Order: sequence, then C-alpha cells, then structure tokens
Amino acid sequence: MRQRRSDLLSTLDGGFDLIVGNPPYLLDRGKRVYRHGGGGLGECLAKLSPTWPAIVLAPGGALLLYTGSAIVDGVHRFRAVVKPKLQEDRLEAIDVELDPDVFGEELLEPAYAEADRIAAVLVTARRP
Repeated sequence: MRQRRSDLLSTLDGGFDLIVGNPPYLLDRGKRVYRHGGGGLGECLAKLSPTWPAIVLAPGGALLLYTGSAIVDGVHRFRAVVKPKLQEDRLEAIDVELDPDVFGEELLEPAYAEADRIAAVLVTARRP
C-alpha cells in the first residue's frame, strides 16, 4: 500500500484503488483555503475534483468525494455538472445527500441570495 497527497490529483500518475477528497465548497469572504471553493456558489473546486479519477483510478478503484452542493430552484448545482462528467468518463457513480441543509447560516450571505439551501453530499464513483 502506498499513500500520496496531491492538489486535486494533479501530481498523480495513476493506478490508485481509492481516492478520498473533501474540497472546499463555500463562498468565503476571506477566501480561506479550507472553506473557499470559488465559482458562483462555492462549487468550483468541487466540480473540478471528479475530472481526473478516470485517468488515475485503477480498474475497480473508487473515488469518495464529500462536498457541498448549493441548490438553486430545486437543482443541485454540483450534481448537474459532475454526474454527466462521471458518466462521460465511464465511471459508475452514485451520490447521496447526507445533510439536506448544512451551513444554513451561509444562506444569509448576499452571495447565496438565490440558493434554496446547501446540501452535504457524498459522491462514490467506481471504475469498472
């Protein structure tokens, strides 16, 4: 077994059985690294995370990604972008909403004026 640390998998060369990620998924006024995900509603880094697993996962390997998804007009912003990407990469994926309203206080921020809620989600993607 070997472990590697990487910034969004950019330095990995492939053949991994398990990749675990928890990218920041909020908009943070102070742009603190551990909170600020960028993008329209904090989803930018979380949306980038699933773009590399098809390259670096070994056959049978899995990605576990814990993140957040702003829901706007009933639509999971993260899910809408990520699921098609994982399907395009031929990864079998499921996502589960772990908490339907995490960080509810963030909805008081002007950046989240259009958001219904922020859900915590777990995405599991497996390479066949």
